[in-house]
Amino acid sequence: MVTQLNNALVAVGCDGVAVAERDWIVRQDTVVRPDVMVICGDPPEGHQLAPPAKIVEVLSPSTRANDLGYKKDLYHEQGVTHYWVADLIAQTVAAFDMTSPGGESTPLGGITRFTLGDNCQIEIDPAEIWPTRKSSNSERPLAEGCNDSGR
Repeated sequence: MVTQLNNALVAVGCDGVAVAERDWIVRQDTVVRPDVMVICGDPPEGHQLAPPAKIVEVLSPSTRANDLGYKKDLYHEQGVTHYWVADLIAQTVAAFDMTSPGGESTPLGGITRFTLGDNCQIEIDPAEIWPTRKSSNSERPLAEGCNDSGR
């Protein structure tokens, strides 16, 4: 997923980067380490301090309840607008609408378009992350400019 997101960002010179396993210091008493974060602008040299533009968590039996409960609520509270959860066993990706009060989820299938920051529009086929599934579109993902608002 990191490579797929970075390819989409680079394809049109989007000012952002996808990073894996980086600490995000939400506040002094709260530090999380999402599986993948997309950071618009230059990533900090150390820990992430501002809310990332997008977070992807990969479910496992030991993290499932935390990823779908506490972390989803925390990310919603902190203003993360795009939260995806990848289920390795079911080979599915669900997108949570973090702009709605309940953060309702939608299963993703085929090409998915989302906007990061103010003007970074990216298309990704989540099926490409599963080695046993074929993508519905073999073309490279498309992106259009990511702002550097630090989100």
